[in-house]
Amino acid sequence: MNPARDIDLRSARVIVACGAGVKTAADFRFVQDLADCLGAQIAGTRPAVDRGFITREQMIGQTGVSVRPEVYIAIGISGSSQHRSGLDESATVIAINRDGSAPIVSFADHAIIGDLREVIPRMIEACRGGATVEQLIQSSAQGQN
Repeated sequence: MNPARDIDLRSARVIVACGAGVKTAADFRFVQDLADCLGAQIAGTRPAVDRGFITREQMIGQTGVSVRPEVYIAIGISGSSQHRSGLDESATVIAINRDGSAPIVSFADHAIIGDLREVIPRMIEACRGGATVEQLIQSSAQGQN
């Protein structure tokens, strides 16, 4: 499922990562579209590898790669300590998760509680309109309860 792209996570400026909350190919398409719009690398957790969305080389964490991007967008990632150990030097972490009590939410600099199928399209629309990362966070948070 992962399109051929040069994988260089250690020097990536922006990473869009997916976890267990990204369950279907349609869900993963949102991840791909957001990454494409941002010029970001795609990464993720073990469930994303197991589902065939990413390769093992794209796995972030204790048994994967450690990264230091300017922006790390975690989509559907619970935020286990094993995963966080691979991204704890990221400048800004944005969590998108339906579960407001997921560990990644308290770890993140910005948390957007909501369904990726609603949040990500708003981010993509804002990105295509030339929005900054800060504006993406604001636009994706609109409509939250």
